[in-house]
Amino acid sequence: MKKIVGILLAVSAIASVAQPSREDILKLEKMADEGAKGNRVPFVHAMRGDEAADLARKRINAWIRFNMESAIANKAKGDFEKALLDFFTARHTLRDATSPIANDEQGNPAVYRGDIPDDHAQLPNNSWRGRVDQDIWQMFEHSYVPAGDLLLMYGMDTERGPIDRPNQLPRPNFGANDKPSTNATPDAIQIASQGADYEISLPASKLRLVVPKGALVQRSTAAGATQSKPRYFFLEDRANNRVVSGWMEPAQRYKGIHAFWENESKDWTKGTGLPEPQNVTFEAFGKWEAVVYEIPTPIPNATSTNLRAHWVEAGTWIDLHISTTSSRPARDARDDLAGFLKSIQVKQKD
Repeated sequence: MKKIVGILLAVSAIASVAQPSREDILKLEKMADEGAKGNRVPFVHAMRGDEAADLARKRINAWIRFNMESAIANKAKGDFEKALLDFFTARHTLRDATSPIANDEQGNPAVYRGDIPDDHAQLPNNSWRGRVDQDIWQMFEHSYVPAGDLLLMYGMDTERGPIDRPNQLPRPNFGANDKPSTNATPDAIQIASQGADYEISLPASKLRLVVPKGALVQRSTAAGATQSKPRYFFLEDRANNRVVSGWMEPAQRYKGIHAFWENESKDWTKGTGLPEPQNVTFEAFGKWEAVVYEIPTPIPNATSTNLRAHWVEAGTWIDLHISTTSSRPARDARDDLAGFLKSIQVKQKD
């Protein structure tokens, strides 16, 4: 209890800063990890006491979800410090679940005997811990925790390298489910699969957006988003950590790239719960007007690079958001996003 009170007091001190610095983020990460390591409750370490494995698995999942939902709620309130503390606490447990010491021979939570799972300090790029870090940040960024058993979505990191676990499930989706939206309202986005492309359009628009499929998969967004944002679409390429999303709106709502960004970036952290954009630049790619920026992430050595591009024609405004999270130099990530944008076509309907 003293440790928890100490953590909360420290967070309150940091919370007086409007925007957490990298140093503050590292402090929060350390607080969460130290708090978890000092906790003797088995499910905090993705392990079990004397209960059955199925019950332990439910408790571990509930702990991760509780902290992630709290992180998302605090992010929505603009309290990024508390949000990050909750985020790192959830991440600690999900990371622990990939450690051999936290798993028995059947891949179920092992019995906790006071030993703390290894921190996996140095692991290869394809480690399960690395995939946990990528996915849990996507959950935080998109304000969505997928349904299902989170523990079974990740394998284990052993001395021989990463291995799958028995009965392993697919890695999580960052939408309400895997089914494409079928919203039939007249102003709803329509996405059609046409050979190697997705064709995205609105019934009332004269334009269609043609996006190369590659490894992109159409995802539903968080619960209720299809109804509240019928003109919104969301595509995800897990293999390349790329997300393509956007809106189609009436052209008169677009007032130019600088006016758009001034409104978008106003009270950024309070509105999004994310760190302030860095290295903001305005660029043009053919008829696309774009703003490009980076957002720091808690993932070690990783940055989220974002490109917001706008096309206005025939009474329609297309607002396109392409993002990727990686450890590559920002310039390389920006070139990758720009290259992908250039592969997208805007066509008049037949």
